Amino acid sequence: MNRDKSQTPDPHAAETLSSPSKPEGLPRLLPELSCDCHLHILGPESQYRFSEERQYTPMDARVPEAMAMLNGLGCTRAVIVQPSVYGVDNSCTIDAMEEFPIQTRSVIVIPADLPPTELAGLHEKGVRGIRLNGTQWSVENLVDCFSAHRVQFEMMQDLNWHIECFIGAHTHSVLPRLADSSNLDLVLDHFGGPLGQNETIENRIAVLDQLLGSGRIWLKISGYYRLKTGEKEPTPFARLIEYLLKYYSHRLIWGSDWPHTPDRQDRQKFRNTPLPFQNIDIYGSMAFLLNYIEDQKVIDRIFIKNPETIYQF
Repeated sequence: MNRDKSQTPDPHAAETLSSPSKPEGLPRLLPELSCDCHLHILGPESQYRFSEERQYTPMDARVPEAMAMLNGLGCTRAVIVQPSVYGVDNSCTIDAMEEFPIQTRSVIVIPADLPPTELAGLHEKGVRGIRLNGTQWSVENLVDCFSAHRVQFEMMQDLNWHIECFIGAHTHSVLPRLADSSNLDLVLDHFGGPLGQNETIENRIAVLDQLLGSGRIWLKISGYYRLKTGEKEPTPFARLIEYLLKYYSHRLIWGSDWPHTPDRQDRQKFRNTPLPFQNIDIYGSMAFLLNYIEDQKVIDRIFIKNPETIYQF
């Protein structure tokens, strides 16, 4: 694709919870039934207590603020993803599905000893998958985690659930084997997770080519800022987007990653202090992405059809 990069929207400009309206720079709203496949609901802390093992303390991010963001984009479906700060207490995430005025689904975190019979009740509430969240896990940690949840896999297969993974680059090589052994689809968060040491965008493209070509793995084009390319301008990210759109639009879903949880460096310093969310321009990011999609069928596939397949809307 030939683009005038001087006219390409910058996805790095600031956005906050208080600026939800659609800006003039967004070329168009998303089509009806479009889905934001990755957002979090947080708080209030007086009602939903954080886990003692949490790595950070966030501020509130409630359903009305989330709806303002979704309305600005034109999304009429959403997937609420269990944030790490709640551990295996999914109350906030599940309750939020009832509060939203639009169609919702959720992905939760469950203990390994949860009886498989309980999954059917969670399915009725709108749950469609479990999340494994460990960017620092070793390969052995990830394999052990899959093994620990094996007792639930048969029921998950019956319910057509998936396993969502937010993991490090060093574990990518075992994912096709884990997908095959579990007989479940995998959804990779945030372009496959942070770049590994000395990993380049070109390295990531090669890895994703192998993973998405396996037929059991999906990719969330979300949280681009988590890749940490070290470059302010979006050229490396653009190369990745162009490649994915050209070859794998049938395996892509999109997520806002709202409300953009605090930066990891801040988390380490102020674990018990409520931290502000990162200033990420979700509208600039969307404009940037749509600038690379010329075919309406591709937009429909990424924002409507693929989410319908994974989340059973």
